[in-house]
Amino acid sequence: MTGKFRRMNSPRRARRGGHASIHGDHLCNRGFLTIILPSLFTKLVPLSLHLLEQPIFPFKQLPCEVQIKIFRLVFVRQDLIHCLSRLDLSNPPLRDEFPESDDERRSHLPTGFHFGTRPCQIALARDPTTVLSPLLVSKRWHFIGVHAFYGHNTFAFSSLGEWHRFCNGISAARVERLANVELMWHGSLMRRHPTRISRRSLDLGWLTT
Repeated sequence: MTGKFRRMNSPRRARRGGHASIHGDHLCNRGFLTIILPSLFTKLVPLSLHLLEQPIFPFKQLPCEVQIKIFRLVFVRQDLIHCLSRLDLSNPPLRDEFPESDDERRSHLPTGFHFGTRPCQIALARDPTTVLSPLLVSKRWHFIGVHAFYGHNTFAFSSLGEWHRFCNGISAARVERLANVELMWHGSLMRRHPTRISRRSLDLGWLTT
């Protein structure tokens, strides 16, 4: 049996006015579909991925003098840094802010940095995590920033307890980098430690690290 066969799925062509048109080829036209269904060919990319694709500023290629000025502006303060870790008399803690369980390694007291010599409030103090957030830029920023912040600033403490809680919180490695400390010596007698060592001696032991 001989004859010509035509595929049923082939589009029919018709010539009108000298122009060829394919039945249904508008459904195969990407430009046409982009107009009527823009979301069909649009890939939604999260903003975070878009920002990561941006070129990184070559900070290491800056002159050393410029890098030092930037680190100094970010990490070094010209005034005192008061390290606060005590309850605020004007803003007592609420019931839900009390810890569920006791932890001997943490005091759970409000902490913060107060810059300058003006009277301060615990509630208005700067969050240490926010102040030291530039340390998270890179390992190099962390290394240089730790030395600059703890080695070139002057830290003030209103009691031996605040001094001890500050040192216990930043670890011995950072305590060794402290160069300028102002400590106000006042307070009442403290209960004797179970080892029969003065608690004041324990707090002042950080000065020998």
